[in-house]
Amino acid sequence: MARRRHTAYRACLGRNVASIEASPEAIWRLLVDAEKWPDWYPYARDVRIIGREAELREGSLFDWVTFGVSVRSRVTDYAPYDRIAWTASAIGTEAYHAWRIDVIAAGRCRVVTEETQRGWAPHLLAPILRRRLRRQHEVWLEHLKALSIGMGETRNP
Repeated sequence: MARRRHTAYRACLGRNVASIEASPEAIWRLLVDAEKWPDWYPYARDVRIIGREAELREGSLFDWVTFGVSVRSRVTDYAPYDRIAWTASAIGTEAYHAWRIDVIAAGRCRVVTEETQRGWAPHLLAPILRRRLRRQHEVWLEHLKALSIGMGETRNP
């Protein structure tokens, strides 16, 4: 991501981009409502924000299952309607996943998601993980696009 990139995480890289006919507010609401991801993103299960927060915020800690692996994540970059990123830890893997929302025109955004990983698991499985990560993040973007189109623009960071 142009604004912030974790260069220490380099073993596996996935980058996906989509143009979405929706406001940044609509896209943002779906991204920060992590406990509802399993309702619309098939590669997320059992998402639980730790603490009393209903949505992700700067510093939020959350547990979830993705790609069949139990993961603990912490939000490390948080700029409402612009970008959100988290680190993730699982057996053999440390990861950094970032989302950026760029307004192209009124009601139209470009959404970029990037993930980098390091550790023995992504090092050994890099060719498989790269393809799988890109394919599954493409699914995430497709579902994000389908749900955000037509949503309102209320701001509640």
